[in-house]
Amino acid sequence: MQTIEMLKSLCQANGVSGAEENALAVAEQLCEGLGACHRTVHKSLVCQVMPPQQGRPHLLLDAHIDEIGLVVTYIEEGGFLRVGQAGGVDRRLVMGSPVVVHAKSGDIPGVVGSVPPHIQSGEKKNPQIDEIWIDTGLDEKEVREQIDLGDSISFVGPFTQLLGGLVSSKAFDDRCCCVAVIQAAQLIRDYWRENHLEPMGLTVLLSSQEETGGLGALTACGSKKDSGDKTITVAASPTPHAEILKVAGDVLAKDGWELKVTEYADYVVPNNVVEDGECDANYFQHQPYLDTFNAENGTHLVSIAAIHYEPFGIYAGTKSAIADLADGDKIAIPNDGSNRARALLLLEANGIITLKEGVGMEATALDIVENPKNVEIVEMEAAQIAGVRDSVALAVINGNYALNAGLNAGTDAIATEDPNSVSAQTYANVLVVKEGNENTEKTQALLKALTSQEVKDYINETYSGAVVPIF
Repeated sequence: MQTIEMLKSLCQANGVSGAEENALAVAEQLCEGLGACHRTVHKSLVCQVMPPQQGRPHLLLDAHIDEIGLVVTYIEEGGFLRVGQAGGVDRRLVMGSPVVVHAKSGDIPGVVGSVPPHIQSGEKKNPQIDEIWIDTGLDEKEVREQIDLGDSISFVGPFTQLLGGLVSSKAFDDRCCCVAVIQAAQLIRDYWRENHLEPMGLTVLLSSQEETGGLGALTACGSKKDSGDKTITVAASPTPHAEILKVAGDVLAKDGWELKVTEYADYVVPNNVVEDGECDANYFQHQPYLDTFNAENGTHLVSIAAIHYEPFGIYAGTKSAIADLADGDKIAIPNDGSNRARALLLLEANGIITLKEGVGMEATALDIVENPKNVEIVEMEAAQIAGVRDSVALAVINGNYALNAGLNAGTDAIATEDPNSVSAQTYANVLVVKEGNENTEKTQALLKALTSQEVKDYINETYSGAVVPIF
């Protein structure tokens, strides 16, 4: 395939950061015959052109495959979509742009809109991302049936051949470099073969999520550790887990260990990197979530200790008190199974809803049997809830995401879980490793440090009741 054809096929593929599947499928076709390809847990594409060889260098050619775009954050009355940005979107250039919403039901065309600039002045002529919306032409009912919060949105733009042998396209950063590294790998491989050379291994990495922090490039950093290695790698949520681990790292250092913590903003990748052996352990979740994740994904992860408990809280949005709720008000809750149930139980404990008797930790919105205020339960990614409080009456937020947003369950929440409740006892945050690694030297050293008096004192002194040690 000629270079222009490769560029066109890859640039026209959709691959907003974090949702690169379509672009990856095209890239796999372009790499056919180049080497064995596989996708990583970070949604990067790895093509092994020449296998690694012990004692020889290994050449890695990397370019990121994701593109900037938008993400659905809220559905307004009338069916208009409010959005957040995925990557460094230049808001000056998006007004009136055609877009595609990548919904589970299929791709839905739309257009970016805002208040027209000729009736605005000053800075308002350059609207912020949260001041624009997407119009798909669908009514509100159709939108809610077909589009979910968190769906990615890509920009639409033609692939144009300009004069002088030049081309332009959307997603040119960095799809042109993806084509470049694929073709470079082909040239290198062919030269080595023609000259009977095998000086080193050769891998092509088309990495994901560069526009939103470079997560996919971590694939290139993974390595198997020697048995005598004194480095412990842990995947964790930023707050409070990574903060607590820093103290544990100081404790470990006294015994000659080095603790390396990689922070993640989601609830999926930290489990995948432990399952795949990229990290020794993770610290971000509770047991019900771990059980659900193992069942749904076929992973083999086990908890070895409960470390702390984070009170779930109801926080003010447009309403400052539960008593202020009006008919039809919206309440945002997490959309993952275990945290969804926990949020619903908290709403029930505060008289907002009544759940089916005995449903317990399996509760979903379908189990609501009484809803006096006819509140609308809005389910969304846990990490997004704190950022949409100005669009909902109340928000039920996980302890770590509340802390990230500068909120403290002990001082800022309207209501929190009773420490003696089943939820509080069940949803302790646990240290997790892959099955079979429970008693390794690394695991036991990490466990000892994380349950030390130094860590307990730090938690009590730092979080003022928003985080509670339970060891």
